[in-house]
Amino acid sequence: MTSMHVEKLMTLSRAEFEKSVAALAGHAVAVNDGRAHLRDGGAEIEIAYHALPAKRLGGLLVLPQARVTLDLSGLDEAAAVAFLQRFELAFQRGGG
Repeated sequence: MTSMHVEKLMTLSRAEFEKSVAALAGHAVAVNDGRAHLRDGGAEIEIAYHALPAKRLGGLLVLPQARVTLDLSGLDEAAAVAFLQRFELAFQRGGG
């Protein structure tokens, strides 16, 4: 079993974070002080949202920015990689 800490810079609002955490878990998840706690088998996973200053593009477009951290413990390496792939899918945004 391993512990892993991952940090990501994301264009994401707090509401989008909460919606994506629920999509990842497959059910509603309580988010307290920007932190969500999930269990994956015997693993403990904490996902935290830290708001950063918004990014302004041009004169009109303002994008929310956040640092999202994941702390995984109790997963073997293959399970951790699989969880991170599910995280990426749940937090993926459409674009064009």
